[in-house]
Amino acid sequence: MGAERIRCLVDGVPFPCQSSFQVRDATDKVSVLHEVDSLSAEHVGDVVKSSQRAFEKWRATDVTERRSVLLKVLNQYRDQMDALVELECRETTTSVGFANFDVKVLALQCLEETICCMSAALRGELAPSTASGKRLTVKREPYGIVFSIVPWNAPVCLAMRGIITPLAAGNAVILKTSEYSPALQAAVVSIFHQAGLPPSLVNVVHVARGAMPEVTRTFVEHKLVRKVNFTGSTHVGRIVSQLCASNDTPVVLELGGKGCVVVLKDADLALAANNIVFGALLNQGQICMATTNVLVHVEVRKELEDRIREIVGNHRLLFRADNSSNYDLGQRAAETAPSQHRLRGVVSSEAARTAKESYEEALSHHGAFAFAGEAAFDVENSLVQPVFLHCTGGEDLFKKELFAPIVGTFAFRTVSEAVQLANDCVSGLSTSIFGQDETQAYLMASQIDSGAVHINGCTVHDDQSVPHGGVRSSGNGRFSGLHGIQEFTYLKTITYNPPHYYDFELM
Repeated sequence: MGAERIRCLVDGVPFPCQSSFQVRDATDKVSVLHEVDSLSAEHVGDVVKSSQRAFEKWRATDVTERRSVLLKVLNQYRDQMDALVELECRETTTSVGFANFDVKVLALQCLEETICCMSAALRGELAPSTASGKRLTVKREPYGIVFSIVPWNAPVCLAMRGIITPLAAGNAVILKTSEYSPALQAAVVSIFHQAGLPPSLVNVVHVARGAMPEVTRTFVEHKLVRKVNFTGSTHVGRIVSQLCASNDTPVVLELGGKGCVVVLKDADLALAANNIVFGALLNQGQICMATTNVLVHVEVRKELEDRIREIVGNHRLLFRADNSSNYDLGQRAAETAPSQHRLRGVVSSEAARTAKESYEEALSHHGAFAFAGEAAFDVENSLVQPVFLHCTGGEDLFKKELFAPIVGTFAFRTVSEAVQLANDCVSGLSTSIFGQDETQAYLMASQIDSGAVHINGCTVHDDQSVPHGGVRSSGNGRFSGLHGIQEFTYLKTITYNPPHYYDFELM
């Protein structure tokens, strides 16, 4: 059987492309799953023209009518969640547990919450009127065409977020899929089309890695692309941000993170250890909020490391990285397969090599040593076995996002030192603090530069009812719910003026 062909969709129909790229099976790294059409820069104008036609009609559609259409999307999505989980496990290195979380929790809640808060998010304002009767109003307007660039590591949730939030605000969307999950993210777009959304409101394009710089630049430079939405690495995000700045195009960015956990002297160490291991190993550490740096009070460091070692040792078979899919685990009770691995490979050989180099640098240059897990790297097959390191400070992995199951512990003696260490890491997306004194933890949270701080909770946290986003090198702008919708609008002032004639002598 030949590889499936994945097409770019413009106006809801396949768009002719002259080149393509292949997606290989995440299990054997050899078999070709898909042959994927790749959009070229010369056809960007055709896609934009289609989106602009759709936007002009959609922006004039009542919010209640938009909501009705999106409710149909919600019903259609619920019916197809199982199929999306299966495709995610087949096309990416996601484990079945995380695939279910991505599809049936994160993406579903994103869809539900966005629909629920549309009216509240788009409300206008009325400023105090003057004595003359002048009225000053403020309303929210959609930007127009939003170019959404989404990644592979939570492929359904992040595609959904890149579509539903701009749509709810009245925009049209051009979705650029990840080269690692094009079929899955195209399937998400198809759900919108099947539910009756005007097809050109969400056009989907795939782009080969080598063509991405030119195609992205061409989209950003197009005068009708009015906002860019990028989720991905800090390195690429800075390039996109510079492109947008040179074209005066607003951009919302969720970039890399170094999920930092602060463990205070009075912390519940059993709770902290459990949350650290879960936050570090979920999806092989390939989450922007994954736990990577553990800052622990020097007096409880040994006990915390002992507890982490015990957890890892007791779940050695579960925490074994293996490229084979564990999708079948989702079809039966986990009790019937207690030893089946929950970790798979990282996204690429390049990612595995980077993780290996940082691990070796920590041991050879800084005297770090492994206290839990057994480090092993199969670069060719993109396998990284989870390992927890006792670090001395200065290690490359303290600031470098690895997107792999490698974690370091670092000691502190005072609360102020812990805050300084947390802020020394240039990213700022998600941080956790574990301690019994919640007032002290709250005061610490106020001093840490991070988009979110979770007291006695995991760094991996994305509740749709509160804004989500980072500071510093983790990006700018906010996603989720009401704040996410407002991110894709601009404020327009409209005034109603009683007749007033000016005295030219005052000029």
